[in-house]
Amino acid sequence: MSEEKTKESTGIENSEGSTSDEKQSTKTFTQSDFDKAIMREKIRMEEQYGDYKTIKEQNDALLSEKKKQEEAQMSEIQKANAVIEELTSKSSKLETLLSEAQIKNLKSDVLSRIEYNILPRAYKNLVTGDTEDGIKTNADEVLEEYKKDMAKIGKTPDFQPPDVAKTQPTGAEVKTFQEKLKEKLGQRFGTEPKVR
Repeated sequence: MSEEKTKESTGIENSEGSTSDEKQSTKTFTQSDFDKAIMREKIRMEEQYGDYKTIKEQNDALLSEKKKQEEAQMSEIQKANAVIEELTSKSSKLETLLSEAQIKNLKSDVLSRIEYNILPRAYKNLVTGDTEDGIKTNADEVLEEYKKDMAKIGKTPDFQPPDVAKTQPTGAEVKTFQEKLKEKLGQRFGTEPKVR
């Protein structure tokens, strides 16, 4: 009866009719047994790879020696070609950095214009382009996106850039400005100023 309970509880039966629980014996490990096993493995690894640093240093020294010998065997032309190749690589890196700086400067110039003053920094960072026209076109698109985003949340931008065409005074406007200036100065000083 107890054998049947064991078979039912484990549900595993060997071909001989006995359960796996009856054949297996479990060994429990203590912490000290575990620590000893770890120490044995550590000592074995140190013995196996203990001279790794020494071998690595020797390998590096041999590689350095080999490079010196190869350089000594190189002809003057080969040495010059190697220097040219190195300088060409450095030159291309510098050209890339210069190009990036020029583009950054163009972007800064375009974004400093009054019509883009309302753009927050996060939107200004979205502006891209390689030429001044490309940057301006993209900045206009980003400005429109910003205005749409502000409209979605029910806000208007803090600053509306003036329409440049409307801010240029015409001849008649200049004349009225001069007349107003004369009037103000005349009121202030009691006489009409002489305009040259």
